[in-house]
Amino acid sequence: MMPGSMDPLTRIEAATLDDLPALAELLMELFAQEPDFRPDYNTQVRGLRLILEQPNRGRIFVLRGAHQIIGMINLLFTISTA
Repeated sequence: MMPGSMDPLTRIEAATLDDLPALAELLMELFAQEPDFRPDYNTQVRGLRLILEQPNRGRIFVLRGAHQIIGMINLLFTISTA
């Protein structure tokens, strides 16, 4: 595979509720690296579930490899009065 190219089995798609455990684990890894955050698996699952169940709050996309989720993008929608 050439540098910068993706494996043909790797794809970006919308996350589903079935992806919650893997998404929460990714956030646990991220928050463990940040001194300002305390990783809390159940809190992460609740927050992710809110986004997935209420698409007006945002969207979550996953980078899905052949056998597992290898990344995620979380888009949160806010209202700006600026």
